[in-house]
Amino acid sequence: RYSALNGSVGLIANGNAIFSRPDSFSHFLKRYSVSLAIALSAIIALLKKEARCLQIGINDGPPQSFLVCSLSFFKSPHFSGDFRYGFWPKPGFFSVAFVKNTSRLQLIKIMIDLLRGRFRPAPYAESINEVRSLNLKSDRAFSVEIDGEVYSTQLLSVRLSERRVLLCP
Repeated sequence: RYSALNGSVGLIANGNAIFSRPDSFSHFLKRYSVSLAIALSAIIALLKKEARCLQIGINDGPPQSFLVCSLSFFKSPHFSGDFRYGFWPKPGFFSVAFVKNTSRLQLIKIMIDLLRGRFRPAPYAESINEVRSLNLKSDRAFSVEIDGEVYSTQLLSVRLSERRVLLCP
């Protein structure tokens, strides 16, 4: 599969799954207000917050294990409604931003910052701007959102391929 813009694991992927589920209230609400439906989906995903143990390998480096609430990989920092990272990847690369296991209060602060176009590094939040490859692995299946579509996998490989992002779930 190829992705043109972005993908996510964890909180953002779960929020997108809630937003897209045809039997959810968010799905009904988006007929009247997409922004409100996105906000409601984000709140529901936040209330159901679950951290996932992921082995993360970046630029073919050795994998490191992290308890992750949310991880995004992107060519465009805009990922859902008004939510956006405040930086673009360097040409020829994509960016990765992730939030390790933290409190709901910290996640709310991050969400407010993302609405303002900011992602601040912290002990629980990191971003890497020069990424050519990303490998994710988990013992249990996890949801991956790729350009709005949600998939389930235990292994994900992301690479740049001639101005495209190649995904191998």
